[in-house]
Amino acid sequence: MSPVFRFAEPVSPSGGLQAQGLVNLLGAPPMDPITLVLREAAQNAWDARCAGLTPRMLVRVRTLAGDQGIALRRLLLTGTEVTGEPRSLDHLTPRLSEVDEIPVLEICDFGTEGLGGSPDPVRESSRFVRFFFDIGSPHFDGSTGGTYGFGRASLYLASAVRTIVVDTQPAASGSPRRFMACRLGASYVSERTENRGNRHTGRHFWGASGSERSVLPIEGRDAEQFAAALGLPRRSQPSESGTSIIIPWPELDPEAARHFVPDILYHHLWPKLVPVDGAVPMELWVDFGSGEQLLSLSRASPVYEGFAAALATARRRCSPAIGIGPKNRRNPTAHVAACPAGHIRFDEKPGDPEFPDPIDVFRNGLSHVALMRASELVVTYKHVDLGADAPPWVGVVLADAAPDVASAFAAAEPPAHDDWNPAKLKGAAGTIVRMTLKRIREGIQEFLGVKPTSIVAGTDAPSLVDAADYFSEQFISGDGSGAGHPGGGGGGGSSRRPRIVMGPAFVGLDQLNGLTVARYRVHYEGRGEHTLVASASVAIEGGSAAELPSDIEPPEIVGWKDPAGSFREGPCLRPNAVGSYELIVGFKGSYAMTVAVDIGGVVHG
Repeated sequence: MSPVFRFAEPVSPSGGLQAQGLVNLLGAPPMDPITLVLREAAQNAWDARCAGLTPRMLVRVRTLAGDQGIALRRLLLTGTEVTGEPRSLDHLTPRLSEVDEIPVLEICDFGTEGLGGSPDPVRESSRFVRFFFDIGSPHFDGSTGGTYGFGRASLYLASAVRTIVVDTQPAASGSPRRFMACRLGASYVSERTENRGNRHTGRHFWGASGSERSVLPIEGRDAEQFAAALGLPRRSQPSESGTSIIIPWPELDPEAARHFVPDILYHHLWPKLVPVDGAVPMELWVDFGSGEQLLSLSRASPVYEGFAAALATARRRCSPAIGIGPKNRRNPTAHVAACPAGHIRFDEKPGDPEFPDPIDVFRNGLSHVALMRASELVVTYKHVDLGADAPPWVGVVLADAAPDVASAFAAAEPPAHDDWNPAKLKGAAGTIVRMTLKRIREGIQEFLGVKPTSIVAGTDAPSLVDAADYFSEQFISGDGSGAGHPGGGGGGGSSRRPRIVMGPAFVGLDQLNGLTVARYRVHYEGRGEHTLVASASVAIEGGSAAELPSDIEPPEIVGWKDPAGSFREGPCLRPNAVGSYELIVGFKGSYAMTVAVDIGGVVHG
C-alpha cells in the first residue's frame, strides 16, 4: 500500500470557518448523536440512490482488534509529529495509544452514487468535494433542504474523537475506488518552531498525497487494500457502488446497540419498508457481530404497521385519502390518511434510563401523524387532538411532489430536518406550509368520520400572518397562471379584461400609516390609453353589501403604485406603460374581500 499523507488544514489567506464552526452548526440537537447520524445517513443514501437499483443501508457495530485494529491505529497515527497541534487539543492520539481494541459504528450504503467527481475543491463542487471539504453547499439533488453541512457534522459528533474513515466506490463508469479519513479538532497555532504563528482550522485529513495547501484521496488498488485491512465490505459489482463510513469510539454502548439501533431505524425509516409494487423502496440491514439481519415491519412494533397502512392509502393521492392545503390551489399540497389503532399494545418500557426509547412518544395515547415530504422520510411525529371521544389512531401527512410545494417544505425544515417551521418563510411558501399544518386536524376528522369539535378562538383581531394566509387562499393563483380574479368585473368592460388586465393577484398584507392594507398585483397589457377602475367590497355569502353588520367598516381603495414606484391616490388609474402595477386596499377588521379591476373607458387621443 502507498504511504499515507497527513494534512493539517491551514487557515486560508481570507480566513474561513474553523472546525469548531462546523460542529457548532448543530447547536443543541433535539436528539441523541446516534439517532441524528442514522437519520442523516439514510437521507443521504436515499438521495444518492442509483436509477434502477434498490438502495441498501447496512449498520454494523463491531470491534477492530488484531490486524484490523493495528491497521486503523497505523493509519490515524501517521503524521502526528508534523502537525504542530498542541497535545492538549489532540484527543485522538492518546486513545490510539492506550487501547488494543477499537469499538466502531459502521454505516454502509449500496446501490448509490458514491462520492465521485473531481477530488479537487478548486476545480469542481463534486459529491466528493461536498462531503469532505465544502460547508453550506446544497444537498446533492438541490431539493432536500440540506444546505448547512449538518449531516456531515453529525457524523463527527457521533465519535468521541470526532473522526471518520471513509471508503467509497463511485457508480460512474471508470471511477476509481477512494479512501480518506478526516477529523474535526480545534483550531490552533502550530507549536512547530519553523512554523510559529501558522494558524490551522483544526481539520485533519489522511490521504495519498498533497501539498501544504491540499490533500488528495487514496485511490484504486491502494484504496481497496486499505478498506480490506479494516474489514470493510467488498465493492466489486455495479450494484455494490456506494460509501462505507467508520466512526471510531461511537457515543454508543455496544450492548445497548442491539436494541437501540433497530428501534431508531424503525422509528424514522419505516416508510422505506412499505412496499411499492411489491418491493420495498430501501433495504435496511444490521449486524452486531452475529451476521447481517434484514429489518422488516413484521419484526417492529405494531404501531409502525398502523402508520404503514395509512401511508399506503395516502400514496394514492386520491379518495379515500383527504387532500389538504390552501383552498385556492387546484391541487392539494398534501394528503392525509389514518388507521384505527385501538388494538396496538406496547412492550414494557426499557428500564435503563440511558436507553433512548423512540416509542415513548406514543405511550400516553395514539393520536399522531407522521409528517413527511414526498421523499417519504419521517420529518417528525405530530400529536393531533381530535377530542376526548376520538378512538386511538395513527396517520400520515404526505406532502405533494410539486416543485413549489417541495421547495416550501424543504425550506421550512431546520438543519436537523426534524420539523416544519413556517415562521422561516414568507409569501406563498409560508402559506403552503402554514395552511397544510392548519388543516391536518380537519383532514383526519374527515378521514376517520369523527365529528368535528369546535375550537374557541380569542376575540382579538387576527395577526397579519393569519390574515395573509386567508387572503392568499382567496386571491393568489395557485398554478401561477396569472388568471384574473374570478369574482370581479361586470358590465361591458369585463369582456375585454382578459386581453388588457391580468389580476388582481394577492401579494401580501402590510401596515400603511396605521392602516392594515392588502396589496394586489395587476398586470396591464393595453396598447391604447385606458382607465383602470378598482373596487373592493366585503364578500357576503348568499347576501349583499347592504346586509353588512353595523360594526363592519367596508374596505376602500387607497391607491395605486406604478412600475416606477410612484404612488397615485384613489381607485382610478390611467396606466402610462405596459407592466405590473400594485393596487393598495385598506380595511379594518377580519373578513373576505372581493376586489375587481375594470376598464372604465377608452380615451381616444
